[in-house]
Amino acid sequence: MTLDLTGCYYRRLDTDGEFQVFESTELTASGWGPNLQHGSPPMALLLKAIEELPEPRESLRIGRVALDILGPVPLEPVRVRAWIERPGRRIALAVAEMEARANGGYRAVARASAWLLATSVTADKASDRYPPLPEYPPGPTPPAFGFEGSNYSKSVDFQWFSVPEGCLLYTSDAADD
Repeated sequence: MTLDLTGCYYRRLDTDGEFQVFESTELTASGWGPNLQHGSPPMALLLKAIEELPEPRESLRIGRVALDILGPVPLEPVRVRAWIERPGRRIALAVAEMEARANGGYRAVARASAWLLATSVTADKASDRYPPLPEYPPGPTPPAFGFEGSNYSKSVDFQWFSVPEGCLLYTSDAADD
């Protein structure tokens, strides 16, 4: 089997009431098992659902996101919905949930919450005490990850940076290149 790294993680299929239905592609597969998704693609899809909420996105930006994986995320169609849990003009809480089929119905497999914060001009207070990290060419998947065979790990580039405090890992989505 040849893995198409120019594809996408999900394909939008249809709606099911308040849910958007998505087909999970082989690029979401994790190293935990051939029928399970890695946690990053569900996080990205849930965040996209939050970004697509009509209100109150005009004046607020995402300030913090948390992901709860509630159980195994199967490599099959999933459905996603998002809503505003706590509305507000200066701060709001948005939530998105992913469900998968289970026992003839659906069960929640992942949930993301995002605090939305009002924006303001901070140029007079902004500072960056660290210089930008230099870019290096992509390297191989680090062996410590143990997921060299997963489709998801094959769809991202790994770049290592040496800094005085140690090593940092930077990943960029190779599927979009």
